[in-house]
Amino acid sequence: YLLPYLIWKVVPTFGASKGVENKNFSSEYLFWNSIIFAVFNYFMLILTTFQYFHWPVLRQYVIHGFQLSLYLILATLLIDSLKLVRSKKEGNK
Repeated sequence: YLLPYLIWKVVPTFGASKGVENKNFSSEYLFWNSIIFAVFNYFMLILTTFQYFHWPVLRQYVIHGFQLSLYLILATLLIDSLKLVRSKKEGNK
């Protein structure tokens, strides 16, 4: 009985306030979250490289997670630059 209640509270669309439901998830929000994701993955990559914390399976996942986070940063930068170019073109008209 506890698990459905926790899921209902955690998932923002089920039991969230109006502020979370109306939150604008812009590309800037995605950019900063991907930066945080990249920093976390880099920290985990460095941590699993040391000899006293040897966990090869986690390191394999962290390597791919770090690559994915770099791709997310690149994609958000491209989206932001395309939005900037589009807004400048619309501003010149």
